[in-house]
Amino acid sequence: MRLGLFGDIHGEPEKLEKVLLALQERGVSRSYFICLGDIVGDEIAENPAPTEKCIRMVKHNSTTSVQGNHDELALLAWKGYLSQEAVEFLSAMAPSIQAMDTLVIHD
Repeated sequence: MRLGLFGDIHGEPEKLEKVLLALQERGVSRSYFICLGDIVGDEIAENPAPTEKCIRMVKHNSTTSVQGNHDELALLAWKGYLSQEAVEFLSAMAPSIQAMDTLVIHD
């Protein structure tokens, strides 16, 4: 069993799609995908659609996600630009997770 770790997406769904595909091509099951945080893009106030798409993709493709500093900032400063579903997902992300024998933290 192999873990598929990915992060620093920053609202770029095309890049995220390539990473997820590369993990699957290398034999990593979606059951072992872990997002390391920073799903939210920097331009969320001007165009929240790419960030919303990335959040849906991560929600659908990873078993768990660590909250990154951009994700936390989005909840503090840009919450009004996000859907309720996106806010709930970002709010539920933990600052750290235990995956098998590994502690995962985004700092």
